[in-house]
Amino acid sequence: VAIACVISQDGNKCLLGSMKRSPTGFYSCLSGFIEQCETIQEAVRREVYEESGIKVGKVELFDSQPWPIGRGGGGELMIGAIAHSIDDRIEITVGEKDIVADVRWFGRDDIQRFLEESSSSSVSRRLRNPDQQPQQVTYLDDIQVYVTGQYAIAHHVMREVVRSVDARNTRMSQGNVMTN
Repeated sequence: VAIACVISQDGNKCLLGSMKRSPTGFYSCLSGFIEQCETIQEAVRREVYEESGIKVGKVELFDSQPWPIGRGGGGELMIGAIAHSIDDRIEITVGEKDIVADVRWFGRDDIQRFLEESSSSSVSRRLRNPDQQPQQVTYLDDIQVYVTGQYAIAHHVMREVVRSVDARNTRMSQGNVMTN
């Protein structure tokens, strides 16, 4: 399964999606199965486009994680990737509208806050008991937003994107980055 955290063209936002089968407000990296004879990079580009309408250029492989019980009942290999958008306009494709509830860009500070909050036990309780109100969750547009915990590779891909944005911004503030 290809799992991608997509970085916006300006490098300051991440694209996350919420699936209709997920609890309200739960956002994560976009993901999907890799087809036969398809590279990981091709799968990332295809899945991101299908779920968001965003075109992706460069795809960097980040890490992998075995997942013991997949949707098909067997084990799956989760492959985390960082994808760079070449188009930031979101438009969920017709074939995915029954699956995808929402896709949106979140700023670096939002992602950092989501990651910190996901480490708390209140988020894992929320996933197990959707009717219970979490103790601390960020609100955006009146929606309680939270992301997956540290048990999933999506969490670590998002953390790496936040870290790389911070590193890039530090280099730019020190004048160590050339721009056009």
